[in-house]
Amino acid sequence: WIGLSWNTLAHGGLFGMNKLLLTSAAAVVLAASSISFAGGTPTVSHAVANPWYVGIGINHNASTYDELRNSSNYKYELTSSGFGGNIFAGYRMSRFFGTELGLAMFGENQYRATGTGTSSKLKYKSQWNVSYVGQVYVPITSWFHPYIFAGGAYMHSNISLTNSPTKDSYSGFGLVYGAGLLFTYNNFGVRASYTDQAESHSAHFNTITSNGITFKALQTIDYVSLDVLYRFG
Repeated sequence: WIGLSWNTLAHGGLFGMNKLLLTSAAAVVLAASSISFAGGTPTVSHAVANPWYVGIGINHNASTYDELRNSSNYKYELTSSGFGGNIFAGYRMSRFFGTELGLAMFGENQYRATGTGTSSKLKYKSQWNVSYVGQVYVPITSWFHPYIFAGGAYMHSNISLTNSPTKDSYSGFGLVYGAGLLFTYNNFGVRASYTDQAESHSAHFNTITSNGITFKALQTIDYVSLDVLYRFG
């Protein structure tokens, strides 16, 4: 068996620092949410007008892992990455705290073998998650609100190798967390965000085997989103 491992160069340095910052931010969100709901009733200080909102958007793979490499130094490089869509609804309980339920469906990601003399491709498809998160906002102005978020999600993905009937899939619960920038105008808003998906460690790398070669593949992706929303209520 030829074990396939991720190229770790892109995972160090600044990206590692971003991971640490996002993890710390997630802890702040969870702590703030528990305080906000203390006593079983949301604490609504600095209430906002039209606290309910719905929205849609697009997403795209943001993973720094753009290459897979095996022990023979053969590579599978990321050659295409599709766009996906988001749909969500949320409640802004105050200027500083909110919650949101959302569905994210991701585009297909494709890796092509190089230096192997074959046209083999590794495909990620049917990727989606359903998430529920808590949010902490930092209102800089009346129209510009940076925020962080964290919560739980149910995740799914399928991985297949071309020229082979072998497939692998993952379905399970995990964490999602990240940060974003929200811009508002009257009852409308536009936001950009980065989301990290963290499924259970035991499932983080699953394998598919073809012709005696075992491929290990990361099950979920990090992604960036651009959304529009409408507030009401």
